[in-house]
Amino acid sequence: MYGWELAVRSPRIARRGEVYLAYAYAHAEGAGAISGGLTDFSPPASGYFPLDHDQRHTLHGGFNFNLPGRTFAGGNLYYGSGFTDGSSDVPAHLQEHTSFDFTAGKAIGESLTLSATALNLTNRRFRW
Repeated sequence: MYGWELAVRSPRIARRGEVYLAYAYAHAEGAGAISGGLTDFSPPASGYFPLDHDQRHTLHGGFNFNLPGRTFAGGNLYYGSGFTDGSSDVPAHLQEHTSFDFTAGKAIGESLTLSATALNLTNRRFRW
């Protein structure tokens, strides 16, 4: 695997929280035979080939904030340009995908916190 990543995190905003952003460009490639695992995967006879988790572009952005009244909120946006479609001899990449997660909660007492988390609010799924 090779590539690069750029990550930026804000300083504390109003002493309550922060925002962040990370972008990565990467190639996940392999060579040779697979040794172990639960797969019927047969790599090409020679050279490099894309692995099933090869995804060229990923983007994560989000926030975490402590709010008044011992409450908190956070969210995360995730974008991926598409994993490798290993179903053919000529690998292609699947559709891009985006998801957004959100959480909110409140601390009650010293050792109890109640929270609710909603995953994949964009209601998108990875398509195989």
